[in-house]
Amino acid sequence: MVYELILIAIQLLVFTREITPRLQYIFELIIEEILGMKLELTTDKDHFVSVSQPKINYSELFLESSLRIKPAGLLFEQDIREQDLYVPSWKNMKVFYLADPDSDLPFDLFAASFFMVSRYEEYLNPELDFHGRFDTYQSLSYRNDFHNNPVVDMWALELEKCLKEKFPAIKKGKRIFRSITTLDIDEQYAFRYKGFARTVGGIFKSGNRKIKGETRYRLSVLFGRKKDPYQTFDLLREWHERYRTKPVFFFLVGKYGKYDKNLSIRKKAYKRLVREISDRYDIGIHPSYRSNIDPEILKEEKNALQEEVGKPVIRSRQHYLKLEIPHTYRNLIRLGIREDYSMGFPAETGFRAGIATPFYFYDLLKEEKTNLKIFPFHVMDGTLNDYLRMEPKEGLERISLVMNEVKAVKGTFISLWHNSSLSEWGQWEGWRAVYEEMLKMASGQG
Repeated sequence: MVYELILIAIQLLVFTREITPRLQYIFELIIEEILGMKLELTTDKDHFVSVSQPKINYSELFLESSLRIKPAGLLFEQDIREQDLYVPSWKNMKVFYLADPDSDLPFDLFAASFFMVSRYEEYLNPELDFHGRFDTYQSLSYRNDFHNNPVVDMWALELEKCLKEKFPAIKKGKRIFRSITTLDIDEQYAFRYKGFARTVGGIFKSGNRKIKGETRYRLSVLFGRKKDPYQTFDLLREWHERYRTKPVFFFLVGKYGKYDKNLSIRKKAYKRLVREISDRYDIGIHPSYRSNIDPEILKEEKNALQEEVGKPVIRSRQHYLKLEIPHTYRNLIRLGIREDYSMGFPAETGFRAGIATPFYFYDLLKEEKTNLKIFPFHVMDGTLNDYLRMEPKEGLERISLVMNEVKAVKGTFISLWHNSSLSEWGQWEGWRAVYEEMLKMASGQG
């Protein structure tokens, strides 16, 4: 879908006792990027009181003719410390950083939004899962049952309503729903081009697994009688042309290992595939499992992919979603990556950062906004099938639920898939139809 956000001439004036990097960052995100209004921050109380225009008083002071939001204090701090957060419901939304009754909103939505999008809780020595990732089930949103709600966008829209009540003439920018489908190419082929040792080993494992027909299927592919099940790229091209969507592909090019099962980028078949896709669609690097602890490996992989496609690689998504904040993002920034698509829950659907709007990474340890734009994803094929053990019909229902949440705030719905999950092979039987139906829903044809 086409996405549009136009800033308009009307300016929103905000008074605050201090303009900190945290405060400027989150006000720009909420006011400019989500609501599409122009923002002016001021610490001049006399100027604030004297002008007649839409205004927000973000201070402890009582100033007339403005919308008052009493600050919780988080945006004026410079450290990272444990937060004692109570999370009640208000207007069918979960909220925190509660304010006193004199505030026009019962909570500090700017502090709450900053807590979510900065991933504040991930700096506080959280519990990690088996792969060293932030544990989905320890997140504030999961523990308080709002992980499937884009609360930051929801809070911003509630702020807009309050502003319109106070200043009826105020207008906002135009924003419409957008969908981005992304695909990780972990294994380009299920059976082909694996070399003698991997092929023999695969046949042996097929026999041990006792999956009905796997050995026969494998041999039929190897002898050219059947198409490799992971070769779903022609189908993807057909669907994305039909539903007028442009996916983003992420290629794994690291060395073979326990968690990295891709072909070598030096193989002709893989070279050809990468070039064909990069000529038609946006592509990015899928950094290998081991690269997350060794920036030099990451650099080698990025350079190898750039060499094949003949153009700069500016997008990334971590393999296995191995994301350690802020170190992973800092490594990407040093290598010239401008967009990252790793922000999401491995074990659940929903909104890890509480938002359905792409946003710039804020480095809490450096207290600065970076030029790395984060594109948070909201559903992943492996989450639905592997973690939640859903059948295809259940998976589609969950996708529809999450997508409708994004549509309600006119946000950007991002999904994560693999070419292998469209294979109709083994555990992925029935999921091909789910993918196509998701494209239909996103395009308005479903």
